[in-house]
Amino acid sequence: MAKISFLLQGIKDNNDHEAAIRALLADSKFSGFIVSVAFLKETGVTPLADVIRKHASKMAFFVGIRNGVTSSQGLLALLKLTPEVYAVDTAAASHIFHPKIYIAVAEKSAKVIIGSANMTGGGFNRNIEGSAVIDIDRNIPEDEAFLKDLLSTHDKLKTDYPKNVFKITAANVETLLKEGRLEDEDYAPVRKGIKTVPGTERDTTPRMKLIFKPSKFRIKKAAAKGKVTGKISGSTQIIWASKELTERDLNIPSGEKTHSTGSMLFKKGQSDDIDQRHYFRDTVFSGLTWTKDKKLPHLERAEAEFEIRVKGVSHGTHRLKLTHNSSKTSKAYQQNNAMTQIHWGDAKEFIAKKDLLERTLTLREIVGNPTQFILEID
Repeated sequence: MAKISFLLQGIKDNNDHEAAIRALLADSKFSGFIVSVAFLKETGVTPLADVIRKHASKMAFFVGIRNGVTSSQGLLALLKLTPEVYAVDTAAASHIFHPKIYIAVAEKSAKVIIGSANMTGGGFNRNIEGSAVIDIDRNIPEDEAFLKDLLSTHDKLKTDYPKNVFKITAANVETLLKEGRLEDEDYAPVRKGIKTVPGTERDTTPRMKLIFKPSKFRIKKAAAKGKVTGKISGSTQIIWASKELTERDLNIPSGEKTHSTGSMLFKKGQSDDIDQRHYFRDTVFSGLTWTKDKKLPHLERAEAEFEIRVKGVSHGTHRLKLTHNSSKTSKAYQQNNAMTQIHWGDAKEFIAKKDLLERTLTLREIVGNPTQFILEID
């Protein structure tokens, strides 16, 4: 039966993950290694450089990207030591690849460290991190079954999600950085307005089909108002979330008789407790300056600034127009239909994409600033 011990970094003496993982990777009896982590930075690679290089041909790394942490410097440092490095991109900011598993395999035994430590300076030394250290006897059926499950799961990642789990090379690290899927350790602030670098293929990574219980969004009471400085900064709170986005929402109609409107109606979405005819005009966007259309006075117009975030990547701030139909005698109003819409304008190039179908759009307000919002498709 497997022997299990507990590693608690920062609390127990001689329990740092760097030393434990170094010992695991340096052990010559092991003939294969898998490292599977959410976050990787150069500070997590450099301390283990010699042992990684020693077993370079026997190792495979699975590293999460599009998570705001994994850096280009970390991946480039790792690629100088070993070629078998795979990125895991869920193509969503709300569901990221998050394991921390270190596996070493021999003919009759194996050892696994599984817990909370990423390949970063904090994960290896500075943070309080906990892991189980499991010594496996491959002659015991239960131990062997556990090991095979670990190994086969990582093999299946590559075969089941070929567009999301792909091999990293030095050549594509720069592209991933410019697309916003990797971080730059030399530039700490959150980067805004990132677009795919000219000449490279647009990011069309499909969202991984993951198994989660569906959630139901509820409108919360407004938080206390606070002072906000700068553009699209400060405390935020979600004030609306859509259902799965449709072709009409994204302005990519496929039917011959359906035309692109350049806009999207704000409907109930995931909130059953709102009146979609009034909520957006009278609550969400009540702080905007609304004016009546000169030719169609029942239509009210306003503008606001929206930061557009798609799959966890910011595409900058756009000043977009809003229209509200104030007529209470119209057929749409009488049938309790949506009355407020947003016009995508120059943001349409980031919205009208088929790979965004069935995703969710959330609307965040900047607490204390009634004219700036964040729209995020994930």
